[in-house]
Amino acid sequence: MLSVDCLKPYKKFTVMVVMCGRRLVEFLSMICSVRTSIIPLPKPKTFAGLMEIYEINYINLRRLCGNLRNIDNAVISEIQQDMDLHLTVIYRSKYTITIKLTYQFLSQDSAHSIDYPDLLVRIYFDAKQAEVLNVSKCSPSALSESHSPYSNQLSEKWQPNRFLYKWLKYCINQGHTFKTERLTVDK
Repeated sequence: MLSVDCLKPYKKFTVMVVMCGRRLVEFLSMICSVRTSIIPLPKPKTFAGLMEIYEINYINLRRLCGNLRNIDNAVISEIQQDMDLHLTVIYRSKYTITIKLTYQFLSQDSAHSIDYPDLLVRIYFDAKQAEVLNVSKCSPSALSESHSPYSNQLSEKWQPNRFLYKWLKYCINQGHTFKTERLTVDK
């Protein structure tokens, strides 16, 4: 029995097959091509792709933080093989939370720290999405690639959110976590 990996994102359509040899390969390629023709994967720098990145960023922030509603106002993830990752809650409401996510570098005089990359991220609990609102210390010319005003707006949203997507994956793979295990003792 073999699970079809190309259908993993669509749990409703998980297929188990019992076949062997060439027929199995033909069947799997057919299933994978059917899925992409029914539900096309979002293209880069498209609105659908941006919404998918928002959703994946939310999922990865949940993996990094656990329950986002109950995270402390300022937490630090310290691991041996990477820099300390800092998360600060800027604003909380019933349906959203705004956080700052950054590394902190010591300046040459060691009198103060430099936050980089300094991302301001809004997390929407009801929509289960996370969107980068602001990237400090980033050159505006680096975000603009196209000439159409609409694609330029999309590109301005796409690039920092794609960066957050890649950075969160890197942080998770390195072992960063903001989860705090709180043990309750029954009396």
